[in-house]
Amino acid sequence: MDRYLNREEAAAYCHGLPLKFFNNQLRLGNGPAFVRVSPKRVFFRTPDLDAWMASWKYETPGTASGIWEATD
Repeated sequence: MDRYLNREEAAAYCHGLPLKFFNNQLRLGNGPAFVRVSPKRVFFRTPDLDAWMASWKYETPGTASGIWEATD
C-alpha cells in the first residue's frame, strides 16, 4: 500500500529539500504528481516522489549550472 505524505513530509523525504524550494517546484509545474484533497491540501504518494527524484540529473561543478535539474 502506498504511503501518503503532506508537503513537509514530502520535502523531507526528497533528500531533505527545503519546503520553500519544494513548493516553488509545485507552483512552477515541475514537482511530483500529487493528490489534491481540498483547494489548499495536497498529498504525495511515495512512488510518485521516487519517480520524480529518479528524473533528476545532477550536473557536476564546472558545467552549465551545477544544480539539480529535471530531465526531459
